[in-house]
Amino acid sequence: MTRDPLCFRCILLLSETVGIRQAQRKAPSWGTALSAVLACQEAAQIRIERVERLERSDRLDRRRQEHTAR
Repeated sequence: MTRDPLCFRCILLLSETVGIRQAQRKAPSWGTALSAVLACQEAAQIRIERVERLERSDRLDRRRQEHTAR
């Protein structure tokens, strides 16, 4: 599998344009790279969601502390 970021961008663009399954059919040799890109995207999304949950929790904690301090 290549580590060239341009290739990953091309694969990602292809998958977004024609869909994942069709992209794998059009470029079977890219299947592994495409899977890796999608796994990275999924992991990044999970991390983003965790950070958002932590930020919401922090905001709620601060509001509770402010409310209790009054």
